[in-house]
Amino acid sequence: MIKISILREGKMPITIPIPYFTLHLANSIITTRFVWSKIAKYSEGFSNEPISRESLINIRVNLIRPMIRELQNYRRMTLVDVAEKGEPRIVIKL
Repeated sequence: MIKISILREGKMPITIPIPYFTLHLANSIITTRFVWSKIAKYSEGFSNEPISRESLINIRVNLIRPMIRELQNYRRMTLVDVAEKGEPRIVIKL
């Protein structure tokens, strides 16, 4: 489970737990034909070479799925720890 913590000075911290299945679900939704057609439609003017949906599926299968599985092996590791003067501190942990 990924935990996003927002720590504010003088106030109670906010912690948002995100289960791994939501990452898998978001990964599946992003690579659907409908979403990919919308991405291709709106990105026509930005790129000279069209990106195919098959290349995105290869990225999903070969990179993202193993990465999510591997992240599950590193519990309590801090991914992001951002602190700015006068701003809330944001911490993302596995």
